[in-house]
Amino acid sequence: MDVLILGGTRHARALAQRMVDDGVDAVTSLAGVTSSRRPLPGATRVGGFGGVDGLVDFLRENQVKALVNATHPFAGSMTTHAASAAAHLGLPLLRLQAPSWRTLPESGEWTWVADHDEAARAAAAVPGTVLLTVGRQPVPHYLPPLADRTVIARCIDAPDGPLPPRWTVLRDKGPFTLESEKPF
Repeated sequence: MDVLILGGTRHARALAQRMVDDGVDAVTSLAGVTSSRRPLPGATRVGGFGGVDGLVDFLRENQVKALVNATHPFAGSMTTHAASAAAHLGLPLLRLQAPSWRTLPESGEWTWVADHDEAARAAAAVPGTVLLTVGRQPVPHYLPPLADRTVIARCIDAPDGPLPPRWTVLRDKGPFTLESEKPF
Protein backbone atom coordinates (compact mmCIF):
# COMPACT_ATOMS: atom_id res chain seq x y z
CA MET A 1 0.00 0.00 0.00
CA ASP A 2 1.33 3.41 -0.92
CA VAL A 3 -0.69 5.60 1.44
CA LEU A 4 -2.75 5.09 4.58
CA ILE A 5 -5.18 7.96 5.16
CA LEU A 6 -6.41 8.33 8.72
CA GLY A 7 -9.80 9.77 7.90
CA GLY A 8 -13.11 10.93 9.20
CA THR A 9 -13.16 14.45 7.73
CA ARG A 10 -14.22 16.00 4.45
CA HIS A 11 -10.53 16.62 3.75
CA ALA A 12 -9.85 12.89 4.05
CA ARG A 13 -12.77 12.15 1.72
CA ALA A 14 -11.47 14.62 -0.89
CA LEU A 15 -7.95 13.21 -0.61
CA ALA A 16 -9.25 9.63 -0.99
CA GLN A 17 -11.11 10.66 -4.14
CA ARG A 18 -7.96 12.27 -5.50
CA MET A 19 -5.97 9.11 -4.75
CA VAL A 20 -8.57 6.98 -6.57
CA ASP A 21 -8.58 9.38 -9.54
CA ASP A 22 -4.77 9.29 -9.71
CA GLY A 23 -4.54 5.49 -9.35
CA VAL A 24 -2.67 5.61 -6.03
CA ASP A 25 -2.86 2.47 -3.87
CA ALA A 26 -4.42 4.04 -0.79
CA VAL A 27 -6.67 2.95 2.05
CA THR A 28 -8.74 5.28 4.22
CA SER A 29 -9.02 4.21 7.84
CA LEU A 30 -11.95 5.28 10.04
CA ALA A 31 -12.10 4.89 13.79
CA GLY A 32 -15.60 3.46 13.60
CA VAL A 33 -17.14 5.63 16.33
CA THR A 34 -20.26 6.31 14.23
CA SER A 35 -22.56 3.62 12.92
CA SER A 36 -23.88 5.58 9.93
CA ARG A 37 -21.09 6.29 7.49
CA ARG A 38 -21.26 7.48 3.92
CA PRO A 39 -19.28 5.28 1.56
CA LEU A 40 -15.78 6.55 0.88
CA PRO A 41 -13.96 6.52 -2.44
CA GLY A 42 -11.50 3.64 -2.70
CA ALA A 43 -10.55 1.03 -0.13
CA THR A 44 -11.62 1.54 3.48
CA ARG A 45 -10.90 -0.07 6.83
CA VAL A 46 -12.87 0.55 10.02
CA GLY A 47 -11.72 0.19 13.61
CA GLY A 48 -8.87 1.06 15.88
CA PHE A 49 -5.32 -0.18 15.60
CA GLY A 50 -4.67 -0.94 19.26
CA GLY A 51 -2.47 2.03 20.08
CA VAL A 52 0.89 2.97 18.65
CA ASP A 53 2.17 -0.62 18.58
CA GLY A 54 -0.88 -1.79 16.64
CA LEU A 55 -0.53 1.06 14.16
CA VAL A 56 3.18 0.30 13.72
CA ASP A 57 2.32 -3.36 13.06
CA PHE A 58 -0.37 -2.41 10.53
CA LEU A 59 1.94 -0.01 8.70
CA ARG A 60 4.76 -2.57 8.62
CA GLU A 61 2.56 -5.54 7.59
CA ASN A 62 0.93 -3.57 4.79
CA GLN A 63 4.20 -2.00 3.64
CA VAL A 64 2.71 1.49 3.83
CA LYS A 65 4.99 4.05 2.23
CA ALA A 66 3.38 7.24 3.58
CA LEU A 67 0.87 8.17 6.28
CA VAL A 68 -1.66 11.01 6.08
CA ASN A 69 -3.38 12.15 9.25
CA ALA A 70 -6.65 13.74 8.09
CA THR A 71 -8.54 13.07 11.32
CA HIS A 72 -10.72 15.55 13.17
CA PRO A 73 -8.76 18.24 15.04
CA PHE A 74 -10.07 16.81 18.33
CA ALA A 75 -8.68 13.32 17.59
CA GLY A 76 -5.69 14.01 19.80
CA SER A 77 -4.82 10.42 20.63
CA MET A 78 -4.79 9.34 17.00
CA THR A 79 -2.69 12.35 16.05
CA THR A 80 -0.14 11.45 18.73
CA HIS A 81 -0.18 7.78 17.72
CA ALA A 82 0.31 8.62 14.04
CA ALA A 83 3.31 10.84 14.81
CA SER A 84 4.89 8.18 17.03
CA ALA A 85 4.32 5.36 14.55
CA ALA A 86 5.62 7.36 11.59
CA ALA A 87 8.72 8.41 13.53
CA HIS A 88 9.34 4.83 14.68
CA LEU A 89 9.22 3.52 11.10
CA GLY A 90 10.77 6.56 9.41
CA LEU A 91 7.65 7.07 7.32
CA PRO A 92 6.67 10.39 5.81
CA LEU A 93 3.71 11.86 7.71
CA LEU A 94 1.42 14.60 6.46
CA ARG A 95 -1.10 16.35 8.75
CA LEU A 96 -4.05 17.58 6.69
CA GLN A 97 -6.50 19.88 8.47
CA ALA A 98 -8.54 23.01 7.93
CA PRO A 99 -7.22 26.35 9.14
CA SER A 100 -8.08 27.23 12.72
CA TRP A 101 -11.32 29.09 13.29
CA ARG A 102 -9.26 31.47 15.42
CA THR A 103 -8.18 33.14 12.17
CA LEU A 104 -11.73 34.29 11.40
CA PRO A 105 -12.36 38.00 12.09
CA GLU A 106 -15.37 37.31 14.32
CA SER A 107 -13.51 34.76 16.46
CA GLY A 108 -12.40 37.50 18.85
CA GLU A 109 -15.98 37.66 20.12
CA TRP A 110 -16.18 33.93 20.83
CA THR A 111 -15.59 32.17 24.13
CA TRP A 112 -12.60 29.87 23.77
CA VAL A 113 -12.28 26.93 26.17
CA ALA A 114 -9.68 24.26 26.86
CA ASP A 115 -11.91 21.19 27.10
CA HIS A 116 -15.46 19.84 27.32
CA ASP A 117 -15.79 20.46 31.05
CA GLU A 118 -14.93 24.13 30.60
CA ALA A 119 -17.28 24.33 27.60
CA ALA A 120 -20.11 22.87 29.68
CA ARG A 121 -19.58 25.47 32.40
CA ALA A 122 -19.48 28.27 29.82
CA ALA A 123 -22.68 27.03 28.16
CA ALA A 124 -24.43 26.81 31.54
CA ALA A 125 -23.64 30.48 32.17
CA VAL A 126 -25.51 31.62 29.03
CA PRO A 127 -29.32 31.75 29.12
CA GLY A 128 -31.60 30.09 26.58
CA THR A 129 -31.65 26.87 24.61
CA VAL A 130 -28.31 25.18 24.04
CA LEU A 131 -27.43 23.65 20.68
CA LEU A 132 -24.83 21.04 21.57
CA THR A 133 -22.90 19.77 18.55
CA VAL A 134 -19.97 17.93 20.10
CA GLY A 135 -20.91 14.40 19.03
CA ARG A 136 -22.25 11.62 21.24
CA GLN A 137 -19.12 10.67 23.15
CA PRO A 138 -18.54 13.96 25.04
CA VAL A 139 -22.22 14.35 26.07
CA PRO A 140 -21.59 13.14 29.66
CA HIS A 141 -19.45 16.23 30.29
CA TYR A 142 -22.51 18.42 29.65
CA LEU A 143 -25.11 16.48 31.65
CA PRO A 144 -24.55 17.86 35.16
CA PRO A 145 -24.24 21.57 34.25
CA LEU A 146 -27.05 21.47 31.67
CA ALA A 147 -29.40 18.89 33.20
CA ASP A 148 -32.21 21.41 33.83
CA ARG A 149 -31.78 23.29 30.55
CA THR A 150 -33.42 22.88 27.16
CA VAL A 151 -30.73 21.27 25.03
CA ILE A 152 -30.76 20.13 21.43
CA ALA A 153 -27.95 17.60 21.13
CA ARG A 154 -27.10 17.23 17.44
CA CYS A 155 -24.99 14.20 16.67
CA ILE A 156 -24.69 11.46 14.08
CA ASP A 157 -25.51 8.67 16.54
CA ALA A 158 -27.60 9.06 19.69
CA PRO A 159 -25.66 9.41 22.95
CA ASP A 160 -25.42 6.39 25.23
CA GLY A 161 -27.71 6.30 28.24
CA PRO A 162 -30.71 8.35 29.30
CA LEU A 163 -30.83 12.11 28.86
CA PRO A 164 -32.65 14.73 30.94
CA PRO A 165 -36.31 15.34 30.03
CA ARG A 166 -35.68 18.73 28.40
CA TRP A 167 -33.03 17.35 26.09
CA THR A 168 -33.80 16.47 22.45
CA VAL A 169 -31.49 14.44 20.24
CA LEU A 170 -31.33 15.61 16.64
CA ARG A 171 -29.58 12.96 14.58
CA ASP A 172 -27.97 14.77 11.70
CA LYS A 173 -24.68 14.89 9.84
CA GLY A 174 -22.92 17.93 8.41
CA PRO A 175 -21.74 19.85 6.67
CA PHE A 176 -24.41 22.34 7.70
CA THR A 177 -25.41 25.52 5.91
CA LEU A 178 -26.18 28.88 7.48
CA GLU A 179 -29.84 28.41 6.51
CA SER A 180 -30.02 25.03 8.28
CA GLU A 181 -28.58 26.59 11.45
CA LYS A 182 -31.04 29.51 11.65
CA PRO A 183 -33.87 27.60 13.40
CA PHE A 184 -31.57 27.14 16.40
